[in-house]
Amino acid sequence: MYTKWQMTFFLFLGIVNAGILLCIAAKMIADSEEKAEKYALAVFLTSLFAVLSVALGLNNPAGIINILAKPGTGLSSAVISLAVSAVFGLVLFIRKPSGMYIAFASAAVSAAVIFCLSKLYMISTRPALHTFLLLSLFIVLSVQFASVLAVTDSSCSNSFFRKKSIISLCILSVSVLLFAAFILRIKMLTPPDRILSFEQLTSGSLAPVMWGAVLTMFVIPALASFIPALRKQPALNTIFRLSAALGIFLLSILINQMPAMTGTVGGGRILF
Repeated sequence: MYTKWQMTFFLFLGIVNAGILLCIAAKMIADSEEKAEKYALAVFLTSLFAVLSVALGLNNPAGIINILAKPGTGLSSAVISLAVSAVFGLVLFIRKPSGMYIAFASAAVSAAVIFCLSKLYMISTRPALHTFLLLSLFIVLSVQFASVLAVTDSSCSNSFFRKKSIISLCILSVSVLLFAAFILRIKMLTPPDRILSFEQLTSGSLAPVMWGAVLTMFVIPALASFIPALRKQPALNTIFRLSAALGIFLLSILINQMPAMTGTVGGGRILF
């Protein structure tokens, strides 16, 4: 299994960061007087460690300056967006602001992070990733992670729990469909464009990673929505959150199994 671990952690922390930002936005919209510092520190730490994972993966850590000097490239824009997220999270944690403007700012930073992450991977030399399905999957996974955080938040009332559970199930359903479409698209690619085969993902060397991602991203978090009684146990809520995060990490491993090919391959695939 070929894995660039620094990029795996970068992608994982980036998607989780975007999800936490969306959770802050949702909580501000639901209750504009609620303080955001509960998740602000997590926003700061995930974005900080994401940037560090790239810097420490370089032969010369000072090379991060060279990356930032080229904001038009995918990696540079992704690093910059997460650096902005780190500053935003730190400001939220220190200043402890509240209000609707925090919700809109959090959503905007989250969108920027997801867009820049997708830009990093949606390139023609990565045919399996050169599709708007990947951007859609990143968006929905960040929204799904935010919904898991919200549904398992014990500070909310039971009635609000039930409302969020229905929304969470809808988001989960969309995530499953997009993930299935993304995997089936790999099967449709011709061998020269398909670095990973569909069989390798479903029954080969990468099958434990893929099916583990399905279990932790979709099956276990779904229990939190289907069975509200499970959410009354704080330990189970922690398991649901960790499971959703682990699923994103396993998906990040899969995505980073697809190294760039030499030259431009399979042009015109961007729409699907």
